[in-house]
Amino acid sequence: AKFVVAPDAGSAAAAAAAAADRAAAADGAAAEGAVTHDDTQREAVFEVPLLVSVPGQTRPVPFTVRFQPTSTDLILVPSTLDFGRVPLSEQAGTFLSITNPSKLPQTFSFGAQLPLGLSITPGGGYGSVLPGETLRLLLEFQPPILGVQFFGMACRTLAGRMFKLQGKCKGLQPDVQLSHNTVKVGS
Repeated sequence: AKFVVAPDAGSAAAAAAAAADRAAAADGAAAEGAVTHDDTQREAVFEVPLLVSVPGQTRPVPFTVRFQPTSTDLILVPSTLDFGRVPLSEQAGTFLSITNPSKLPQTFSFGAQLPLGLSITPGGGYGSVLPGETLRLLLEFQPPILGVQFFGMACRTLAGRMFKLQGKCKGLQPDVQLSHNTVKVGS
């Protein structure tokens, strides 16, 4: 496949940046000097030949930018968290695996406002996943009310991605209840 980088020329001051877009190349002369990509490689590596002109220097400096695209996906398993039947005074836990299939580390957050009764360890819902790494998080839920409860939450990354999770639990009345907070035992 061939791609064209536009614009053909650009300028940037010291410590500044210049932006460029890529597009599919047309046939003929437009394909000359385009970005090349070898589809036979499993790990695609793109090369962009560039010339940099420096004021006060007579010849431009040629160099090639090489880059390898990657995804910004995270794989969350399971996508639905079922905590089962839990008495109000207790909590139940389940594990959530977060896998990073990309080639770059990714930072994630479940946000500051977790559903009432939910806690995440380690990190309190914040963390980083290295390329190819799988993290196992413990999610614990203590139901705040009786009955079936459904809740949702989102895992957000610094790359601007959002991955939604659903959770459910049935809050039960505890088997034993005390009518007072003081118990007197005879001697």
